[in-house]
Amino acid sequence: MIACNLLPRALVARQQARRCGRVWMAAAGAYTLVAIGVCASIAAVPSPARGNAAQRVAEVRSRIEASEKQTLAARAVSAKAARAIAARQAVGVHPDWSRLLAGLAVVRGEKIVLEDVEIRTEAAGTGGGRQATVRIGGIAPGAAEISAFVLKLEGLGVFDRVSQQEATARRIGSVEALAFRVECKILEREAAR
Repeated sequence: MIACNLLPRALVARQQARRCGRVWMAAAGAYTLVAIGVCASIAAVPSPARGNAAQRVAEVRSRIEASEKQTLAARAVSAKAARAIAARQAVGVHPDWSRLLAGLAVVRGEKIVLEDVEIRTEAAGTGGGRQATVRIGGIAPGAAEISAFVLKLEGLGVFDRVSQQEATARRIGSVEALAFRVECKILEREAAR
């Protein structure tokens, strides 16, 4: 038996194309309906994970801000403590110069008048510690009194070195006198502190 199609080929091709198009349309429609259903069910279910993530981010940000505030407060306290320590050290390392001045008043005697006392401190060159230079200016009736004053200063045991810098004649009213300058060095050693 010979099968023969009496329908024209163009008509058969169009029918096949229509059938194929209907199948694809039905499949696409079914896929679209399934996708819409899945999306609707996802949207309908509340997502605790999304809310928790936003909440966690907010918590972390608040912790970061609190940590930054604590850090700033700690830095302020640290800076204040550093300033207080520096002030205490600056005050605490200076010797009591009033005792030295009182000792100078006793050593000078009756005939010497002190005009000025200058005290300067600086870092010692070697061995650590600080070095103080005491410059004393005054007036004496003669060279013997100046020499006796310098010897008394050396006898105090406070100074490492005492030297007379100058002595010049000066007339005070009708009296002839000598103006003098004495320089004394004190080395404050680290072990003595």
